[in-house]
Amino acid sequence: MFNYEKEKPLRDYLVYFGSTLGKISVYDDGVVIQTGKKHIPVRTNYVEALSRAGGDAILGKVTVELSYFDMFGNREVLEVRMRENDLAALKSDIGR
Repeated sequence: MFNYEKEKPLRDYLVYFGSTLGKISVYDDGVVIQTGKKHIPVRTNYVEALSRAGGDAILGKVTVELSYFDMFGNREVLEVRMRENDLAALKSDIGR
């Protein structure tokens, strides 16, 4: 995995996991998904898709599915809520 602890992120995006606030930090070679105290580093080429899950925007936030492969090759899917503008910017940052 890449060493995200010594680098400064290029961008941070606020996301909501149910009632918990988290963030997705974008680095040169990967992203780090922070859910409270847990940090999930994912290399950019392991991100399979970043897509809007459907439904109307509630309070300006849309439901987004982030699917990626972990270090064991298992496919993981996270469902988060984020602003629609942030979704477009995050897609362009990671190239998906």
